[in-house]
Amino acid sequence: MLVLSRKNDEGITIMIEDKILKIKVLSIEGNAVKIGFEGPKDFKIYREEVYESIMKENISATKVEDISHVKKLFEKK
Repeated sequence: MLVLSRKNDEGITIMIEDKILKIKVLSIEGNAVKIGFEGPKDFKIYREEVYESIMKENISATKVEDISHVKKLFEKK
């Protein structure tokens, strides 16, 4: 993991292929940091807990405990 220290109003620029994502520290209050993101609209940015929830749902959706109902869909009539 790369670790960088930034102060209020300082930023970081990330370039992935031809896309640029700019991250800026907007404010620091107590133990909370407000961060701003500026980049292409198709660049997906999630809070970590939201991303992990989405991944769990995706993994859960791919698991099928009883495939008998799926087999019936493909049976010839």
